[in-house]
Amino acid sequence: MPMDLSANSAFLGGKCRLQQQLLSFKLYMQVIFLWAIVAVAMVLNSPAQAATAVLAPAPAPAPAAPSFENVTQSLVFGGDYTTFIELLVETKVEVIFQTIANDTDGPGITIFAPTDDAFKTKLVSSLLKNLTALQKVRLVEYHALNVYLAFKNLQNSNNNVTSTYATFNGGGSGRYQVNLTFTGGGRLEIASGWTTAKISTTVYSRKPVSIFAIDQVLLPDEIFGLPPPPPPPAPPALPLPPSPAPSAAPPPPTPPKADASSASPARLLLITAAYLLPCTSGSPLLFFLLVCHALLMQGAA
Repeated sequence: MPMDLSANSAFLGGKCRLQQQLLSFKLYMQVIFLWAIVAVAMVLNSPAQAATAVLAPAPAPAPAAPSFENVTQSLVFGGDYTTFIELLVETKVEVIFQTIANDTDGPGITIFAPTDDAFKTKLVSSLLKNLTALQKVRLVEYHALNVYLAFKNLQNSNNNVTSTYATFNGGGSGRYQVNLTFTGGGRLEIASGWTTAKISTTVYSRKPVSIFAIDQVLLPDEIFGLPPPPPPPAPPALPLPPSPAPSAAPPPPTPPKADASSASPARLLLITAAYLLPCTSGSPLLFFLLVCHALLMQGAA
């Protein structure tokens, strides 16, 4: 049988094309496989970049909450203001003071805190015995100014009549005021109706809060009335009389003159006998009696 050359050629051509396509596909798969290996190697060599690509960006941190000064805690750490702290808590004025301290954009507050020794004086102990609840509130408010003042600001005070926090809660202008005077040498005096206190130390000072320790309790006239007048000054001492001028030395004493009264008894007896002998007319008995009589008279004298 004769061979069909045309059919054979077609078959061989189709087979070659199929082999070429299989070779191309094999090469294509090899390229993809090599690209995958390179990609995996890159991921393994760069974990931070891979994590960045996978994970979502972290949110920005929230702003820190503002830090406020705790008024009561500052006094506790001061260690010498127990009585004043008790009044702050009892009257709940601590809440008002702390609210002002938390307002960093406000005018601030200046607090004068009496020490425990200031409350132990006889005057303060007697005046604070029978205060009402409202009077205690006004007393604590009287120890604060409704503005922040550092010590360098207070040094400019010269007999300054200053309103306190109680002024704005206790009757308005002209009431519950103190007098501030800087006396030099780092000393500031705060005068109330009854007492004059001095700043002894700075407990805390940073806007909007300043706290100063004082050595006296401020006592307003609006609560305790006018203080009694001071006692009159003692009269001046009378001048001493001048001492007498020294006199001349006295003359030496004159020796007493000798008389019959200063004679010895024996001498008196002889004188008496000589005087009476002519009167006895020679009688010994009569002479003896006269001598005895004379001696008795002399003894009586």
